[in-house]
Amino acid sequence: MVENNKEIREIRALIKDLIESQKITDEQLKKTDEEIKKLTESQKKTDEQLKKTDKQIKNLGKEIGKFTDGWGRFVEGIVAPSIPKLFFELGFVISETHHRAKSRKDGMEMEIDLLALGKQKNKEFVLVAEVKSTLKVGDVQEFIEELDHFFEFFEGYRGKELIGIVCGVSLVKGVEKYAEREGLFVLSPSGDSMKILNKKDFKPKIWRFSG
Repeated sequence: MVENNKEIREIRALIKDLIESQKITDEQLKKTDEEIKKLTESQKKTDEQLKKTDKQIKNLGKEIGKFTDGWGRFVEGIVAPSIPKLFFELGFVISETHHRAKSRKDGMEMEIDLLALGKQKNKEFVLVAEVKSTLKVGDVQEFIEELDHFFEFFEGYRGKELIGIVCGVSLVKGVEKYAEREGLFVLSPSGDSMKILNKKDFKPKIWRFSG
């Protein structure tokens, strides 16, 4: 009888342990459920944020597109018509202008904001313009590099002489003098047109195809 009581006590103790263990398991499961719920809510918030971000990116793309179109209209509407008038006073007769002229070679591309063809006396010229909202020295340096390689990309103009023009809605201090020293014409807005900022005795640098 004593042994039976002992076995009963051991069984009861085992059952008690099992019950306690089950309680701990249930508490852990509750915590796990809560963590899963939190993760689910967090994921929902992340998804919503991603949707908002995607929408913002799309809207930004539209705004950039509007700016690009607006800038293109500025080049076409103000800069392009000004070139023939301004350079006619310097003895150039401009026959045609091309906005955003592009050429590709060996997987690389060169894009010119404005390209004009003209004559001065008996010489044929290509006038290439770089247009910036704010013209900086770095912009001028990069443009000069493009001019150095112009005839590699635009082979059809190799028989002509090349002149560079930089245009800026605003000019960083010192950039006008720097560009002029490098042999470039410098233009900036004046009313609804453009004006040449170079000195009257300015002589531009001429690029030629050396072959």
